[in-house]
Amino acid sequence: MYIIAKNDRIIAMNEDEHIKDNREIRKSLAVDIPTYDMLQEVCSWEHRSKIDQLKLLIGKEHARLSRERHELAE
Repeated sequence: MYIIAKNDRIIAMNEDEHIKDNREIRKSLAVDIPTYDMLQEVCSWEHRSKIDQLKLLIGKEHARLSRERHELAE
């Protein structure tokens, strides 16, 4: 469990919670300018928001790596 302060309000949460006050909990992520510019370009091509594009790219890479790991374990 961890404690966060938000708008002068203390909230206790379990680490496995993903929704609080009917809103999805988000984490900050910083990238360098060239990477941000590439992401923006891909988003423009694909007509997606940055968060949606990141979810898609990360999901695909996670699935690929999971398959590789599973194949190596056999």
